[in-house]
Amino acid sequence: MTRETDTMYEIKHFLQALDVAVYSLSQGRSTRQSAGLPDLFAMHPKLGGLWIEVKAPTGRRSGAQTVFADRCARSRVQHLFASSLAPVRKLCEECGLIAHICK
Repeated sequence: MTRETDTMYEIKHFLQALDVAVYSLSQGRSTRQSAGLPDLFAMHPKLGGLWIEVKAPTGRRSGAQTVFADRCARSRVQHLFASSLAPVRKLCEECGLIAHICK
């Protein structure tokens, strides 16, 4: 079973290899960080700004995470739920950050 921290590590290092600035915001709930704030924020001229909420394959979204994602959508701010590298890779292909690789 893939852990959320493993997926986050994979996504973060994939984006950094593409020269994307990635900021990790993942912290334990004992902090005073706002509820629902995603795990990663990424920025690149081709990608723009992107919030990424990383979940384990069996992970569930909290109510605060759903509210945050909805607010992003209404504000035209990129937000992505990712339980693997695949949706991040797809977005990077769509914005021209990497070329699509046919298998």
